[in-house]
Amino acid sequence: MPGSVRLRPVQEGDPAPFFRQQLGPAANYMVAFTDEDPANRDAFNAHWVKILADVQVIVQTILFDEMVAGRIESFERIGQAEVSYWLGREVEEFILKKEGYTHGYS
Repeated sequence: MPGSVRLRPVQEGDPAPFFRQQLGPAANYMVAFTDEDPANRDAFNAHWVKILADVQVIVQTILFDEMVAGRIESFERIGQAEVSYWLGREVEEFILKKEGYTHGYS
């Protein structure tokens, strides 16, 4: 039975799993924009305060079986609409394994 996936507005506790999901060398290699010290929780929180306060940014939490799996954002950059998403590695691995894609995952 496939897992349930849905979007909802970011709630107060969501940045905590977002922070955990962006830690680690593989995560930081993949991210387009990161703080000089990705483990700096204060910088991460300040970044999220800005994102959530920006009325030009639409951001939603991705839930997988009601677990915070990641986020999706829409914003404008240099006059162009952009979409960005982040899916936590643990969820990505679970989905890929479930679908039979095991390369690189043990």
